[in-house]
Amino acid sequence: MVIGRATTMDDNKSKEWEQKAANCFRSPFPSSAETLSEEELKTWLFESKQGTEEEPQNPQHWFSYGVALASLDQKEEAMQALQRVVSLSPRHVRAWYWLGLVQDALGYDSDALAAFEEATELSPDWARAWCDKAVSLAKLGRYEESSEAFDASLRLDSTDAFTWLNYGSMLREKGLLDEAIKAFTKATELDSKWAAPWDSKGYVLLAMERPDDAVPCFERAVRLDPTYAGGWHNLGHALVAQGKYSESIDPLGQAIRLGYPEPKPYLMKILALSQLGELREALDVCDEGLAKWQDKELYRLKAGLLGMLKEHEACVELIVHVEEQGLADDEMLMWKAVQLGELERFEEALSTLDEVLERSPENLQARGGRAYYLCKGGQPDEGIRQIDEVVEKDPSNGGSWYIRAHIYAALGGPHEMLTSLRKALDLQPDLINEVPGEKEFAPYKELAEFKAITGE
Repeated sequence: MVIGRATTMDDNKSKEWEQKAANCFRSPFPSSAETLSEEELKTWLFESKQGTEEEPQNPQHWFSYGVALASLDQKEEAMQALQRVVSLSPRHVRAWYWLGLVQDALGYDSDALAAFEEATELSPDWARAWCDKAVSLAKLGRYEESSEAFDASLRLDSTDAFTWLNYGSMLREKGLLDEAIKAFTKATELDSKWAAPWDSKGYVLLAMERPDDAVPCFERAVRLDPTYAGGWHNLGHALVAQGKYSESIDPLGQAIRLGYPEPKPYLMKILALSQLGELREALDVCDEGLAKWQDKELYRLKAGLLGMLKEHEACVELIVHVEEQGLADDEMLMWKAVQLGELERFEEALSTLDEVLERSPENLQARGGRAYYLCKGGQPDEGIRQIDEVVEKDPSNGGSWYIRAHIYAALGGPHEMLTSLRKALDLQPDLINEVPGEKEFAPYKELAEFKAITGE
């Protein structure tokens, strides 16, 4: 379809095309929204540009040109064209509105708000302009004013699902989660075929630790829009939260295949596979993710998997690489020390922990680990002295008592080992999950007191 030059359209036709262009520019847009094809937009761009050349003082040419540029994702050029409109015609309300949309998309939040304020002042009965003003206010953290602007928008038009969706998002940011769910529910009632409000409602329910309620929302979202990567990721996340690890694999894979713009589905899929005991498959997913993103969390999970697979040398090499990238934090360096310890490279383990303590002198876990490797490296007296300092400094730290139990287990001191282990488990009961895999405790597992402490 080829259209005439924008200025030859009657006003109704021009507004119709402008609305369709707005639907192209915005994402997500309601299910009933009509859009323009790329070919139509390019035709409009060509003809409106021709208009600006023939009549450079005609604001309507510049307006059509700016809208077409914005819809084709040429935002900086669109902003310049729309600024030209409002300089030629300061009361051109739709130009102010579009200028706000473009500036918002470019991250110029204060400028966008100023443009939307012009639009609502010039056209106080325009509900959508009040909605976008409200969104801008929320982005600036001005939530009370944002609420007032949303109220104004909904008084003018309470049937706009788009406004209810954005209102719910503001309430979510403000921490009013129950109210946000009501707003998203209203959006689904007004447009039941639109995936975005179903996904947003599910997201809040998941944040409220209600995955059983969230899953049906996400399932509805991906049924309505099977190409929606975010919905697939959120569905996978909710299934993981339910403990349904096997069922989460396919949705997370869909999110990856559809190009989810962050590593999150990789991270969640790795977690699910690890919970299923499929460590090699999880490692493969790590490598797939790292081929796209040099992400610290992906490196952390890969290092963890290599350690669990007892590929200690490969794990150390990986963390050295991460250090070279400037992505290694204290936690990763301590994991490197553990791997070096497994390789009986105790001096290197101590040096690594010294790096951590140089940056974080009060890191009790690193200090406890240092005491442990002193004992393993042939300096038991100094190791015991240091671990006793650690537990004296913070006797409520279960992890430190657990390391003390390790040390005495390795040194053959059952009484002190059992005392420390009991204390560790009293302070931090979840440490019981670590006990079965600890080789230092193996010689003591038949002791009645050990069984009483661990419940074996």
